[in-house]
Amino acid sequence: AQALAAGLAYAVLVVGLLYARLRRRRDEELGRVRRDLERVNAELEARIDERTAHLRGANEELARKIDELARTQRTLQAAQDELVQAGKLAVLGQMAASITHEINQPLAALRALNDNAGLLLARGDLAAVQANIGHIGGLTLRIAEIVSRLKGFARKDELQPVPVAVAPAVAAACALVAADARQAGQRIDLAPIAPGLAVLGQTVRIEQVLVNLLRNALDANREGGGRRVRLGAATVGDQVQLTVQDEGPGLSPAARQRLFEPFFTTKPSGQGLGLGLAISASIANALGGGIELQARADGHPGTVATLSLPVATLAPGPAAALPTIG
Repeated sequence: AQALAAGLAYAVLVVGLLYARLRRRRDEELGRVRRDLERVNAELEARIDERTAHLRGANEELARKIDELARTQRTLQAAQDELVQAGKLAVLGQMAASITHEINQPLAALRALNDNAGLLLARGDLAAVQANIGHIGGLTLRIAEIVSRLKGFARKDELQPVPVAVAPAVAAACALVAADARQAGQRIDLAPIAPGLAVLGQTVRIEQVLVNLLRNALDANREGGGRRVRLGAATVGDQVQLTVQDEGPGLSPAARQRLFEPFFTTKPSGQGLGLGLAISASIANALGGGIELQARADGHPGTVATLSLPVATLAPGPAAALPTIG
């Protein structure tokens, strides 16, 4: 019994020693694991801080570049707007002679009617005086319409595309070049345009492009002996195509490749700056369209200029009447 008790005591002692040793090892292992975790956490936090600082710096650099890009875009947009405005004023300057003639005609008639009114009053012919006053009123309205049209065309605006009715814009552009056409002995044939046809654009800028294309067609006719410019509109897919066809000599392949280069022109020296088509193409591209110039498909001499713009839907409203273009 004593030997058994001694053996059990020895076994308990050995088990206790083994347990203590294993527990110490476990505590040491846990300590090492804890220290490793702390070291890994510290390294991870350091890497996170480093990456966060790097990302913060990258975000700040990106924000700075975005601000610079926005400023550059605003500068480019302002420069483009100034170029568009300069192009409109240049066109008005080139049309100054015909515009002056267009205004001088009713002014001369006003002077004659005014003189006649004095004579008729002296004779006591009140009916004729009233008729003269009616003519005077009509002539003043005509002058006011010309001036209003020119002021609207020369107005400086910002590019903000909205649905624009095609027919009134085409009619306004034709009216602006009508005096040039009459002086050159030419005629603008305007094909019927559906009142509801609309494009996404801006009225004044669409008129500016059409005026440039029409004046180019008139100049081509002068060079080639043509007498008619044909203007029409058609919907092709999701685009409205406005075509201006002349009876000029046409364009050479070399000239067609350079037509949209700034300051390139096929006109004689002093008759053009070579910016009209470049500005027109820039406007058309900004509105989501474009401009193409091709030879006439019927085989006759001449060029067809096509202005393409995105089709749009007009809000319900009264249709504008089209004036007769001659």
